[in-house]
Amino acid sequence: MAKKFERCVLHIGTEKTGTTTLQEFLLQNSDVLEANGYFLPRSFGIGNHVGLVTYAMDDHRVDDTRIVRGVTSAQSVKMHRRHIHQAFEREVESVEARSLILTSEHCHSRLVHDEEIARLMSFLSEWCASFQIIVYLRPQHELALSMYSTAMRNGEYHQNPIPQVASNTPYYDYLGLLNRWQSVFGRSSIVPRLFSKRDLIHADVCRDFLQAARISGDEFRPVSRSNESLNVVAQAFLRMINPHIPLYVQNDVNPLRADLVSLVESGRNGKGILPSRDQVAAFTAIFSESNELVRQEWFPDRASLFCLDLSGYPEVGQIAEISLEDAFAVFADVWLKKQRNMLDLRAELEFTKGMLSAGNQNFEAAERHFRQVIKLDKGHAGGHRQLAEVVLRKGAVHEALSLVRIAIELAPERQDYRALEQKILNQENRTT
Repeated sequence: MAKKFERCVLHIGTEKTGTTTLQEFLLQNSDVLEANGYFLPRSFGIGNHVGLVTYAMDDHRVDDTRIVRGVTSAQSVKMHRRHIHQAFEREVESVEARSLILTSEHCHSRLVHDEEIARLMSFLSEWCASFQIIVYLRPQHELALSMYSTAMRNGEYHQNPIPQVASNTPYYDYLGLLNRWQSVFGRSSIVPRLFSKRDLIHADVCRDFLQAARISGDEFRPVSRSNESLNVVAQAFLRMINPHIPLYVQNDVNPLRADLVSLVESGRNGKGILPSRDQVAAFTAIFSESNELVRQEWFPDRASLFCLDLSGYPEVGQIAEISLEDAFAVFADVWLKKQRNMLDLRAELEFTKGMLSAGNQNFEAAERHFRQVIKLDKGHAGGHRQLAEVVLRKGAVHEALSLVRIAIELAPERQDYRALEQKILNQENRTT
């Protein structure tokens, strides 16, 4: 019996190689992909198909990807796998596309045993006749430095961005990574690519992926870069505060951490801390032998696997420290953003109350709520517009005109606001 999909394109990372941007690109263009015969599922996750990883990991393993899904015991693993299987089966039942696209960089970082990769292949083989495994590689020191921002976002607080690792550490050992995947899927299924501006098609990971996956078409919509690195101040601030507000408490996501990271990193993307040139050189040397074997097997036409230029690294390395003045500046900024968010939520609540009161013909209460909206958020166009209509009912024509004109200034594209302005002008003319 023919399989549901003739081909499965599985993008496995590695981490920190534009994966978030690529996943957003695929998600935003899922309609274009499907029109060209490629289906991007959602049952494994929206954008990042992390469900593939939580399904395939060994039973005893519990990490953050499983914790957030409540998969923390052998029994829950069995139930989770059953749910994943059933959800995907339902999702693809009426799909007509003949190719499947899957993507999760956690395949690189979490599936570190042959048995786990084999479990994933066994699962996917129920629907897929052939596989293409696309994996991007970048110099290990760049991976480590980019990962440092992610580590700070995820609640860690170590100071040195360059870890002490062995040459066979799965996260950094590309030879081991490629060997594991080819031992399960076969060498002909593996498509390694190099993640650098000079090697990517048009210096764009999205365009490069389309070519690697043999997907043609000019109608794809571009997306902005996502998940960029934190600058030094943001890294240092999070490193100091993370021990006090951890990401996990008692094997569950800490609700008190909430939007801390997004508030800290807003406006603080950029170049993070830099280790010394000697540190970087020593770290890259750990993988020189295995990288050379990768080059010989997969990139024989290159002189070296990566074109390394360490001239941009300082003689003396930086550390993730922040002055008291800078720390207070970040704290004040986070505090003000949080307060602004809370005021915006209160304003929306008052606006909803005002709309309900107006709908119930209780215009006195509606006026009170809409005035509170404007007090909380002077830039709330809807609040000004609704208050204008309410006060117009009691004959306050001049105030209504002033309010609706503020609303128009805040939202000039709203034609209904201009219609209300004309209505008020007409009433003003009649009264004069």
